[in-house]
Amino acid sequence: MLQLSQFTSGAFQITLSLGFTKLLKPEDDASGGKPIVPCGLIAWSLFNGTYTLSRNNTPLAVNKKGIAWKSDKEHKFGNRVFPKNFQKGNLTGGATLNPYTPLSEQEDLIVWMRTAALPTFRKLYGKIETDLENGDTIHVTLQNNYNTYSFSGKKKLVLSTTNELAGWEEQFPRH
Repeated sequence: MLQLSQFTSGAFQITLSLGFTKLLKPEDDASGGKPIVPCGLIAWSLFNGTYTLSRNNTPLAVNKKGIAWKSDKEHKFGNRVFPKNFQKGNLTGGATLNPYTPLSEQEDLIVWMRTAALPTFRKLYGKIETDLENGDTIHVTLQNNYNTYSFSGKKKLVLSTTNELAGWEEQFPRH
């Protein structure tokens, strides 16, 4: 899981910029200029940090499929809508999107677009589908692309396990 602190994705101005209508239908009915798909500040701020993991000096795969809610994939993101005129990722801002993959299959974006209520939050980054053993050494390499300095925030990578409640206890610990 990715954890960010001091990030206000649910802030009023940011949430108002969210345009689900541009995520659901093709943009061919847009008038004037070139539409940006997906649009809004939330999409623009898509997390672009990259993590690679290894276990005992062997690469460890992180699966980014199956991390988004089924309801979001089926009802909020069109399977015939592709990114258009989205950022290239070489300036400030967030990640790039694959222009040949429909938005409904770009699960990083789908997870990111579900805004958090609080400034410190966790979002599922991917799944390690290999069993880890007690005593394994996990090495994490971070490509630090995502600027948290501008909002005095911090980012963390949280490794956790899931249970019959899909990690409920990890996300909402008992006190």
